[in-house]
Amino acid sequence: MRYLLFFMLPALLFLSCISCVSGTEPLTNSSGHIDEETAPETTASESPVLKTGSLSGGEQPVTEEEILAVHSALARADAIDAASVCPEEMRRAQEAYDSALSLRESDPASSRALLSAARDEADRAFDIAQAELRETIIDRLDGLLEKLRDIDADAYVSDEYAALSAQRDEVTRLFDHGEAASAIALGEKTEKSMEECYTTLNKKIDTVTALKQEVEKVLDESEGTGIFACTSLSHEEALRRYFEGMAAFGDHDLDKAAEAFSEAHEYCLSMITEAETRKIRRTNALKKTEVLDLLAESSGFSVVTEDRTLTGPVPFDSAEFLAGIDTGQDETEEGTDETEAVSRGSMQTDFWEHIPVAKLFGRAQTYLRAGIVQEESGNDSEAARCFDAAYHLISRYRRYAVHSLYTVKDIPLHPECLWNIAGHDEVYGNPFLWPLIWRWNRDLIPDPRLIYPGQSLIIPLSPEYDDKKE
Repeated sequence: MRYLLFFMLPALLFLSCISCVSGTEPLTNSSGHIDEETAPETTASESPVLKTGSLSGGEQPVTEEEILAVHSALARADAIDAASVCPEEMRRAQEAYDSALSLRESDPASSRALLSAARDEADRAFDIAQAELRETIIDRLDGLLEKLRDIDADAYVSDEYAALSAQRDEVTRLFDHGEAASAIALGEKTEKSMEECYTTLNKKIDTVTALKQEVEKVLDESEGTGIFACTSLSHEEALRRYFEGMAAFGDHDLDKAAEAFSEAHEYCLSMITEAETRKIRRTNALKKTEVLDLLAESSGFSVVTEDRTLTGPVPFDSAEFLAGIDTGQDETEEGTDETEAVSRGSMQTDFWEHIPVAKLFGRAQTYLRAGIVQEESGNDSEAARCFDAAYHLISRYRRYAVHSLYTVKDIPLHPECLWNIAGHDEVYGNPFLWPLIWRWNRDLIPDPRLIYPGQSLIIPLSPEYDDKKE
């Protein structure tokens, strides 16, 4: 027993020294031995290194620079809308980035691995989206350049076309140098400029082409109808301006072509107006002469009025009538309202049907006089309306023109009949014309076999006068 204690004492002293160094009391049982079952286990969290703030295994915390690098990769992909091109890659990148942020403090190693995966996915999405956008934008710009060439933009607006083509090349360069965001912005701006250039130029070409076609149409019609024969000056000027416009069009000078065609069109309009004016004046001259002749002829007629009374003849001399207009004489107030209506263009087409028969001859003179005044003033359209009104008035007056009125006589032994009356020399001298008398007097003698003494019969003009009236 003495030898056993001799060997155990040094061991106990050694354990006591270790306990003092570690700052903890050695766990011993009641006999002074260490109780291995109750001794605490040493863990990494209780190591002296962790107590000073260091991570286990020597792992350093995730820095802000590492986070910012991944964030920049995601932002770069978002700038070109990579999510619309490759949504799965962007979704995985965002999920890895969010998970990395949540493990930043607790598990730096896992956080770094997730950040690396997120950056790889973001870079992959960026590359895919950039390649697709580059192809789409360049194809679109090339298509617009081709459209511009189809309408000869490279000739019509060569400087603008060259600038747009240079912008297209700059878009390609920016993509090739990885400046996708700048390339996309410039591509959108260039595309808009190309579309505006195409729309403006195409509209201008259409306008000039329409002017050219209109001039050609008028020139063709003028040659077919012979209008240019009476408007030689306007026709020559129109042709000269037309050929100037064609030359400018061929030289791709739209402004000069538009100016020349516009001037040619103005000359064409002037030519048409001049031709129409000449036509109206010729028509007016013929109508005026016709009305004068009808007035002179009708002045010798008698007309029957609405109450079956005979009026006329009315004296009329064409030369005196025209002389009166030249001297300002022979003017009456009768028909003033109607002539003013004619000059205003508000005359009813059948207004003469409401004028009493006895006034028709005078009204015809009034309108004829107004037409001549308008004609001398250069108002050809107003003159035409006045002459037309005068023609209708005198034509209606002539419809009421009759040979005479005949009163049926009371002859006891030889009672009168329409046959005998038509056979009188002072009437027709031809008994076979009795139906003319009956037709004009049907309201008075429904039965042509029954006429009575004292009846006043209208004797219409003979057939040759009827032909003149019609």
